[in-house]
Amino acid sequence: MKRYAVVALLLTALAAIARADVGQNEAELDTQYGKSVGETQTRGFGLMHGFVSPDYVIGVKLMEGVSVMEMFAKRDQSDMSASEIERLLKANGTGNWKAEPTGKPTWRRWRRDDQNAVALYDAMRHYLYISTTKFYDEQLSAAENVGPGQ
Repeated sequence: MKRYAVVALLLTALAAIARADVGQNEAELDTQYGKSVGETQTRGFGLMHGFVSPDYVIGVKLMEGVSVMEMFAKRDQSDMSASEIERLLKANGTGNWKAEPTGKPTWRRWRRDDQNAVALYDAMRHYLYISTTKFYDEQLSAAENVGPGQ
């Protein structure tokens, strides 16, 4: 019985650490992931806040003090299993996630049934991105407006 209690406690702790919750403010993120390890400027997303958990490196894009995109990568940079991705998606608010085609063989995409969140998994780099639909659409539009050589 004691072993089951320990396993349940570990799974609860892992779920809390691995919770992706787009829409949280900075204080909620600090509570969720611990103190940020710092900020880094990225070419694709601008300034990102970094967090490290025992299993994941987490990058968070904030706009007006609220998380609009969270990127998860395993600390050992290995591929995420389907169950890991499913757990991270389920931890992101209420609702069901539906897979949808991307047209790219190394990318997988899901959309939450309330249409407020989109998730992408890059199987080449092993990154899971969970973002608001608004942020996703803005990033997609910006990428389409960049022509060759720009």
